[in-house]
Amino acid sequence: MEKEAVNKKIIFPPDVVSLENESDVEAHFLTPLLSGPKPLGLELPPEWIRTKSSLRAFSIGKGKSQKLYYPDCVIQVKGLSLIAIEVKTPGEDLDKAMEEARLYADVINRMSPSNVNPCQICVVSDGKITRMGPWDSNEITCEFFLESICVGDADFSLFQEACSRLNLESKAKKIHDALSSEKAFRPVSRAGGEYAQSQQIKPNDFGQILVSHYSNLFTPDTIDDRKEVAINAYVKTKRTERYIDEIERVVDQINPFKVIESREIQDTGAPIEVTSQFEDIDALVNKVMLLIGLPGAGKSTFVDHLQHSVFPENQREKLMWVRINFNNAPSALDELYTWTLKEVVKGIRSQNSEVQQFTLETLKNIFSSDIKRDLAYMRDLLGSDSLEYKKALMEKLQSWIEDDSRLIRNLELFLCKGRNRLLVIVCDNCDKRLPEMQLRVFEVVQWIKTQVRALVILPIRESTYEVNKDTPPLDTALKSLVYQINPPSFQKVLMIRIKLLLKKVKDNPPKRLSFIAGDNLKILFDEEKIASFLRAINRSLFNDEKLGKRLIQGLSSKNVRNGLEIFLNLCRSGYLPTEEVFYAEAAGNPRPFNESVTYNIFMRMDKRYYVGDKSLVKNLYHGLKSGRAESHFTRLRICKWLKKRLTENGPSGAKGFHRESELIRDISGLGHLREDVINQIEYLCEYDILIREGGCVDSDRLCCLSPSGYVHLELHDRFQYLGRCAEDSFIHDPMVADVISNRISGRETEGRLLENTISFCDYLSECKERADSLLIGECPKELEIPDFQRITDIAGSRLSKLRSRKWSRRF
Repeated sequence: MEKEAVNKKIIFPPDVVSLENESDVEAHFLTPLLSGPKPLGLELPPEWIRTKSSLRAFSIGKGKSQKLYYPDCVIQVKGLSLIAIEVKTPGEDLDKAMEEARLYADVINRMSPSNVNPCQICVVSDGKITRMGPWDSNEITCEFFLESICVGDADFSLFQEACSRLNLESKAKKIHDALSSEKAFRPVSRAGGEYAQSQQIKPNDFGQILVSHYSNLFTPDTIDDRKEVAINAYVKTKRTERYIDEIERVVDQINPFKVIESREIQDTGAPIEVTSQFEDIDALVNKVMLLIGLPGAGKSTFVDHLQHSVFPENQREKLMWVRINFNNAPSALDELYTWTLKEVVKGIRSQNSEVQQFTLETLKNIFSSDIKRDLAYMRDLLGSDSLEYKKALMEKLQSWIEDDSRLIRNLELFLCKGRNRLLVIVCDNCDKRLPEMQLRVFEVVQWIKTQVRALVILPIRESTYEVNKDTPPLDTALKSLVYQINPPSFQKVLMIRIKLLLKKVKDNPPKRLSFIAGDNLKILFDEEKIASFLRAINRSLFNDEKLGKRLIQGLSSKNVRNGLEIFLNLCRSGYLPTEEVFYAEAAGNPRPFNESVTYNIFMRMDKRYYVGDKSLVKNLYHGLKSGRAESHFTRLRICKWLKKRLTENGPSGAKGFHRESELIRDISGLGHLREDVINQIEYLCEYDILIREGGCVDSDRLCCLSPSGYVHLELHDRFQYLGRCAEDSFIHDPMVADVISNRISGRETEGRLLENTISFCDYLSECKERADSLLIGECPKELEIPDFQRITDIAGSRLSKLRSRKWSRRF
């Protein structure tokens, strides 16, 4: 019965007795006609078919006959309404229905840009009779009856050809080509092309020197630097810690992978869940411990802390740590095995002075059991001083040294097992590699544990673990040795690193370091100047609800490593007014930087002009080179759609992660080109404004607004942001593009920035009107475009005050 019901639903043409009312005509006639399979159905994509519930009512008719009306269906292709369809109950007046459909098409065409009439076809049907005609005359192009529907019917074939997918796509392309014939210009390109886009400003001399001498405290690479940070600047993470700041809550929330099967560490400062495992070191032999966490969450720093600070001295002596840096590991699996073994040998030898040089006595100690087993009979027969025995010993030792697996086993027996110590091999920076590489490393690690008595600690990404935990090779991981590492507060990490820097400067002041200020004035470094510089940055960017704090937290997300790198770049920025800082401190009048400084640092970075693709902060209003009006708002609407759903559980159960197919459908429904929506989603994912769940690439993948995307939305209606976006947006009006280009070509002033904001917002207002003219559905409130007039008024008010101050100074 169920199968018969399904078949009954897709029967086309339907039995006339099933068409009793308008709903029946829609369900049993129109729907299979539009979306049903060929040869009788049109096979139009579902997203093209806009039903009454998704359409906006327009006022049609005149005088007393005027009324609000919307048709039963509109066929919309690439954001263009091409066909208006009206459905009636069998027997109703189809002439009146055609008149209403034509009036609706007329409204759509009048709202469209000049000389563009997208809605040229009107279709009416009561199920029994179907008529098609043009929007601008009373002519009926074709009329076919329910009983005459077949492949050979002339009128039905004419209808199929006019409304076919191929024909509609062709019409939509022609209209878009006409709308996109205008060439768009980027002001930064007109200011000097590629040279202008790559033009850099001179870095801040003081910050440049400061970073070059102390960057090791923020991004430590050497063993000694990492040890110092672990001992003196480790920031613990507590499971019960609560995030008060809004952006911190967002950062904490956005995580598709809650690794339920991992063991929670209540306090990474004193990780008893981990240290308790080391009470019986024999039980850890030939085991793999996984540290799961996001990139830059502090997994390697946690291991540094574990190695140098957590264990008491007597227990620390029982552990021999070998750190392998997988940053430079080969990708090929066969090469990876060999490379890893050699790195373990190198690590063991570098940590133990006894084996750094392979003397004969050292080798005899290392391979004592092998010598007894393989050469005892020769020694007994020939004597240990005989030439033959020495030659055989030399050949054996040489072959054993070249066999890395044997060498590692014997080194471990000599240095660890014989002394009641545990060899701990740590695979650093594995999580920086692609997921496939992380899985290869785990496969190699599983093999290594069969070659040597050791505990292997492997940090990998949460996404890699969660996606692959039930498949080889990760399915062999012991769940009791899987720990999740959550990132600490970035601001806490930054503050304690700055304190460490100031302590080092105080304990060991820099000698013969200087920087150039003003008119080639040479100024020597001292502790107070460094402290003043760092205090000024903290005061201007990180106190309270400062913009810089929110930007650096959002842009770095939970990646503490990236956040520290952003901070170092910030210190080097040529937009930092270093001299003003020192003058203000000397005068006893320290004050925050102008907010414009913060925007320049984060948006222009080391460039003279803002170029979105090379900036930390991307341009949500970039637009298409073709000059399409609505393209300026595609990125913005994508981010807004996901923000609205940030606290809602998606299909996988993860908050904020929703199907891209639904996102594409809803944004395309607002008149945006489907291809553009897809391309912009890819762009936003590439630059971490959106996050994909597990990096999956299937057709129904999930994505979420990232913390970086969240702070981008905080900026999107601020005049300082829009004024800089104006420099790097495709503008189809050459006069507007030239005006903005001319302003940025000269010396930058606050007034010129405000003027660019006003010019760009006026232009975007026109784009908004053009985009809205093609919109046939109601735009959800959360996807509405900003009120650019309000932003223009704010910028204009500031500009008037600025000019008034300048004018008053003249008198």
